[in-house]
Amino acid sequence: MEHISFSKLIRELDSIKVKETTTTKLQKLESDFYEKVHKFIELNSKNEQITASELEQIKKNVDKIYFKRVEKILLDAAYSFWSKNSQVSSNFLDIEKELFNETITLLEKYKKEIVHHSKKKAIEQQKNQKKVEFETEKCDNKNEPNMNDYLEKRRKIPIKFLTNVPAFVGKNHSKETPEVYGPFNYGDVVALPEEISNLIIKRGKGKKVV
Repeated sequence: MEHISFSKLIRELDSIKVKETTTTKLQKLESDFYEKVHKFIELNSKNEQITASELEQIKKNVDKIYFKRVEKILLDAAYSFWSKNSQVSSNFLDIEKELFNETITLLEKYKKEIVHHSKKKAIEQQKNQKKVEFETEKCDNKNEPNMNDYLEKRRKIPIKFLTNVPAFVGKNHSKETPEVYGPFNYGDVVALPEEISNLIIKRGKGKKVV
């Protein structure tokens, strides 16, 4: 291509540019296409028959061809990555094959770092949330020695007193120290822990309210 005339080179570049920009597939290029164009520019940079603006026109056409081909390669790499089909087009130049393969490798890397990391982070957040809920429940129940005591604390039986009963000390599993109940008067209706209510009923001092 270094011996080609300027006018012929421009025509060829224009033809390649049109084909690249009007089709979705890469066009077939000579394996040393870019090297030959670069050498042509280099050899004719001081050629008085070719102006600087004409050389600039060549560069612009080559840039348009280059960027359009890169766009197609990146789209092909993205499609190949998602479809799990990394077949390389026969129209790829060697340097373009490297770009294609490295793009797929980069997409795989980011998928692991972003998607898989997000899943891992979500799982860790769920675990941390469960841990917080567990610790909160433990904190709320710190005065409850075990589940039986926890249930017993909430298991109360309403009774109606059949006589006056002075204050007395009774066992309360929800607290470390005994608790004082009463005094109660005849006719009082009170919900007391099951064990205490049953004791009062057994002694005939009260009856269960249904």
